[in-house]
Amino acid sequence: MRQLNVFQPIHAAVHFNPNETMKQIHLFTALSLVATFAILPTQGLAQSVQVRIEAGNAADAQQQSGSDELTKKVNALKASIEKSKEAFKNVNRTKESVISAFDQNLDVIKAALKDVTQGGEIYSLVTETGKKAEDVAKIYKEKATDPKKDVDQQRKYKKLADEFTSQRQLAYQQLDKIEIQRELLQKSLKLVENDKEFFLDELLSKDIAVALKGVDGVLKAMNEVSNGLDQIMKPTATAQKTE
Repeated sequence: MRQLNVFQPIHAAVHFNPNETMKQIHLFTALSLVATFAILPTQGLAQSVQVRIEAGNAADAQQQSGSDELTKKVNALKASIEKSKEAFKNVNRTKESVISAFDQNLDVIKAALKDVTQGGEIYSLVTETGKKAEDVAKIYKEKATDPKKDVDQQRKYKKLADEFTSQRQLAYQQLDKIEIQRELLQKSLKLVENDKEFFLDELLSKDIAVALKGVDGVLKAMNEVSNGLDQIMKPTATAQKTE
């Protein structure tokens, strides 16, 4: 008697093929691996490019910073050179120009002395101001004692009178100081005029000292520029030595 195979209808309906199914599984796995390994180098390349860009930007920034620093040092050198030139030009002026400039200063001093001498403009103005303060002080002193004024008014008038009195005293004190200082300046001026050449040579000695001392600034600026150039050349020198 023939036995019934219960699995036969299923096989007939699905057409199940074990070998074909395994091939499809292997193919899907292979494609997945290919896709994975295809992505990984791309990511690595992108990261590498990004790193190189960032490194380049940093190098550019460092180079720009170095350039700015060098420019500052060069400008400082230029300024120190110009300052030194002016100092030596001042030293090496002609004797005629030095005397002319000095005589102009003496003329200004003499004009000032005239203004602060009794009868001069400044002396007269201070005197007139003191007299005006004295006159106004008298007016308010009288008002401060006027019985027709109330107490508050008298107090205000007295306060203002005291202020004007103080100003009058200050004006006369200033006149005393002006006279003392004028006498001292007149003596100094006389000493200089009696030995003008010596005085001018004293000034020349001081100017020479300033000019020579100013060379230190030039030397310092030169050294700064030299160091700056050496710093820039260091990487190049190191690379050449390595090669």
